[in-house]
Amino acid sequence: MPYMKVSTTERFSDEMRTKLLDGLQNALWLIPEKKGFPVIFDLEEGKTFYVNNKKQEQWIHVDVSYFSRFKYNKRKEFTETAFDVMHEITGIDKEKIYLLINERETWGGHGGYLDEFVTEF
Repeated sequence: MPYMKVSTTERFSDEMRTKLLDGLQNALWLIPEKKGFPVIFDLEEGKTFYVNNKKQEQWIHVDVSYFSRFKYNKRKEFTETAFDVMHEITGIDKEKIYLLINERETWGGHGGYLDEFVTEF
């Protein structure tokens, strides 16, 4: 189950929040192997970010984690679509949006454990 931690300086209405999270989930689903998997969101609104000791306004940072590794073109399409979604819904300039992808070779959930490289027990 993919995980996204979305941290932003902004506070969103319920409608905007739903559009943002749905849009990010749909962007992730552009990776065919992730399509249909529910995404766990951790949304932090009203955060304070500093860059070079300067307080930032209208800022978003997204930390994405999911199981397995995917080809460059799939990660690129997801990333660019996620940037488009965040910009279109929030109005925040893409230069103030950051996304970190963590591709994990191990994952636990639903009481089980997965390891991408272990095929024999």
